Amino acid sequence: MTEAEFRDFFEFMHPPLARYARRHLDPDTANDVAVDTLRSVWTKGIEAPRDDVEHRQLLSLSYRICDGLIRNATRAEERRRALVERVTQRSSLDTQAAPDIAEGIVQAAAAEELLKQLSDADREVVALLLDGYKVAEMAVILGCGAPAVTMRLRRAKNHLISAIARDAKEDANAADTRQS
Repeated sequence: MTEAEFRDFFEFMHPPLARYARRHLDPDTANDVAVDTLRSVWTKGIEAPRDDVEHRQLLSLSYRICDGLIRNATRAEERRRALVERVTQRSSLDTQAAPDIAEGIVQAAAAEELLKQLSDADREVVALLLDGYKVAEMAVILGCGAPAVTMRLRRAKNHLISAIARDAKEDANAADTRQS
């Protein structure tokens, strides 16, 4: 397609693509999606349609590309909203009664000590869980099935419970010896 043919195609297709995108997106994003759709068509180096069938195929391709870009923009907006919500929640928690920094350091150190008592495999699965991964995502990362990840999580949980109970018992014994 020559530059002049593409310019004509752009002028013909931009309004309907933008109108189509506006059904799903805000006007500015819809306009960007329409322009990106046409840019994508241009970069594909498609020949100018020679007949009505090729023209309809080019229109269909344009709308399919536009659909994909609309889905991408929708996902990006959902991620942005979730991030804003997390930041807002975190900042509202930060403005509430701030805990003593020393207490937080002691708790973090205790948690770190507990994690050190786990095996490398258990620590890895707990770290993925704390990073917000779902079981299916962890399975892909770890190269195993979801049932195996569930089993690893259960084992790590049981090991943590045992470590906490052991530490609590040691603390109780230490307190008893100090009192006597």
